[in-house]
Amino acid sequence: MNRAALIATASALTAALTLALSLAGAGATLLALSSALLGAGWLYGWRRALLPAIDLALAGMIGLAAMAALLGASAWLTLAASGAALLAWDVMRLDLQLRAFTRVEDQAGIEQNHLRRVLLTIAGGLGLGMLALLLRTQFSFTAITALAVVTVLVIGRAIWAFNSSR
Repeated sequence: MNRAALIATASALTAALTLALSLAGAGATLLALSSALLGAGWLYGWRRALLPAIDLALAGMIGLAAMAALLGASAWLTLAASGAALLAWDVMRLDLQLRAFTRVEDQAGIEQNHLRRVLLTIAGGLGLGMLALLLRTQFSFTAITALAVVTVLVIGRAIWAFNSSR
């Protein structure tokens, strides 16, 4: 099993179990069980190269995370589960794309570059999510719009800088 496969497996298991723990803490035992079963189905669909199953599993995980938030579950666990689910989905999609080819030049290099980028993206997203959980302030629509514009500009500039450095 290569590094990408290990990361995808660990992320999917982390997402399912963290979300199950969060839901169980909120008293939603049936939803916690469905999270664990969804994680097992996700790994099965990935091993069988069922692309729609991977996409549906991500949607299911995010839907369960939204339900957990509505039920008052731990926001920190829900955030961690969402980040792990996005990481697992992205790496599984990469793995399936690489499996579609009979021969891939420098597959290890492609995986390493992709993993570096996706881990930086996930870390940034989790950092912003943690910041939002720590601040817990009320923003006006204008402030949120200004923050969104600045965020898009900063991310665009970072992507441009990253691509031009190659």
